[in-house]
Amino acid sequence: MKKRLLFVGQREIWNKVERVAGEFPLLSVTPLLEERGIDQGLEQLSLSTFDVVLTPMFESGKVKRKFPEKKVCELTCSPMALNAALTKCLFSQSLNSEGKVSVDYRSKEEIRMQVMEENLPLDHLEIFEHTKEMNVNDIIAHHKRGLENQHVTNIITTHPRVFQAFKALRKEIHLITPTHSCIRKEIQKLVDQWSSLEPSFPYRLEGQKSLKHMKNIGISGATIYRLIGLCRALGRDKMTAAELAKGFSITLRSARRILTTLENHSLAKVIGEEQVVGRGRPRYVYQVDLSSFEEGMTSLPALG
Repeated sequence: MKKRLLFVGQREIWNKVERVAGEFPLLSVTPLLEERGIDQGLEQLSLSTFDVVLTPMFESGKVKRKFPEKKVCELTCSPMALNAALTKCLFSQSLNSEGKVSVDYRSKEEIRMQVMEENLPLDHLEIFEHTKEMNVNDIIAHHKRGLENQHVTNIITTHPRVFQAFKALRKEIHLITPTHSCIRKEIQKLVDQWSSLEPSFPYRLEGQKSLKHMKNIGISGATIYRLIGLCRALGRDKMTAAELAKGFSITLRSARRILTTLENHSLAKVIGEEQVVGRGRPRYVYQVDLSSFEEGMTSLPALG
């Protein structure tokens, strides 16, 4: 069964989340975008429609207030992306020797440490530390004051709405959002925690044929059970080692070992290849046939 993830935030970040989420076959992701009204959308949502929320830090406060029972996973900006923008802007400012770079971020100290490590000029930097509860209009107002006082010439922001506001005014502004790797890391954490295919109730494997078959191939009943569950969750009996690794939250090497074992016992066969654009060698696509086990495997109802 697929896990349901709700993304709450801006389209600029959703475009990345959607792309990364496609790498996780057991994940179903629904967006609640700012352009459609986040507050109104949250009011209309039911707890039963999702399992976890993925959102940028600046939206997490309102989500937690609305759904305190649900897990809310916060997306943060990549320190490397922030560092690249800081380096570019501060280097430019040091050449001009006039004006400052105004940056809004969750931690003033974190930025100061990065700037000092890179030996960049701190005197050209103005840091506005924002919290989860801060209104975006407060961030916009801060940057505007700097521009109006003519001591700020560049802006770095982590909020898409701030970026849009100053872009419309044709001001020099840089937007830092969570990178694909940051998003992938957070989603992988969720997948690892869920272990959604582990049997949460007892199961029974009956029949001499099924028992003998399982003993011969050297794969446990739990693994067979999870394989059957994965096929049902994917809606197909075809998969790559990468899909098996994601579904089981195991290494690619372990997934290949399982598929090779199944292939050696005529329970799986290679039926094609999948080429990931720009990434190494093609992946084998396996067709898995566990029908001989499905008949003998039943789940037991919980007692009490």
